[in-house]
Amino acid sequence: MKDEELQRLIKAITQEVQKRLEKKAVVASEDNSSEQEANLEQKPKLLLVFTGGGGDLDTVLQELEDVGRKYMCYVIFTKAGQKVIGAYKLKEKITFEEISQDLLHQTIAEVSAVIFPTLTQNTAAKAVCGIRDSIGSEAMACSLLTKKRVLAVTNSIPLHDIPPTYGSLCGDILKRLSHLGVQLCEAQQLGQNILNLKGKDTLKFNCSQEQFTQKEEAEEKPEPVVREKILVKEDKKLITVDVISQAKVDGYSELKLAPRTIVTPLAADAAKEQNIKISWMVK
Repeated sequence: MKDEELQRLIKAITQEVQKRLEKKAVVASEDNSSEQEANLEQKPKLLLVFTGGGGDLDTVLQELEDVGRKYMCYVIFTKAGQKVIGAYKLKEKITFEEISQDLLHQTIAEVSAVIFPTLTQNTAAKAVCGIRDSIGSEAMACSLLTKKRVLAVTNSIPLHDIPPTYGSLCGDILKRLSHLGVQLCEAQQLGQNILNLKGKDTLKFNCSQEQFTQKEEAEEKPEPVVREKILVKEDKKLITVDVISQAKVDGYSELKLAPRTIVTPLAADAAKEQNIKISWMVK
């Protein structure tokens, strides 16, 4: 065999081997891609709604890092949320698919829970008043109406180191939000609370007509009995405005104090304003 013929034969064999190797690589890539897609489909789905809150943001992002490995996350940003956080900073912590406002209702219908990692006072107040004029308030309203599990971090809403009357106002907003069915937590509790979420039956949601179809209750539920909550403080620590404000947020109507416990004048005034009774235990 001449050298030229040998070279042509070697070249032809080499090209054929290369083609077969490339074909195997493509098939393997397609198999891996299919496997990854299947794994994503098997993961429970979450919708993360980022509003403009910045309270303890680093802790929030750290908590979401572990969540991103166990859940398929969809994300939507309000305009303020985009400025405070943004997709680039979030991608450093979790893998997610960002959705547009047009897909908000459809996505809520598909996910098992809706998370507000940076809830603001503005969004919370709109939710308890039934206002739906922004991405955040619409996401909250839609989630509650379809009885989705809703979890919100409250670190961006002021409760302490502010005038007691205003602190009471913020506390009332959060209390009403909780009564609507929103689970509230602090930033450091976010990851564990998400991982502890359990499935919950949802109502039907018609995305095309953007209307909610709810099952009617056969019988009216009786009004719950309201019982007064009494906070007993056996230690003799100084009672300040912060103690009164926190008691109001926690739903207490009376503080029962150890004898000789000192109550500051401002705390006494705040207790009167917020209808919290102060009494002392008998020796």
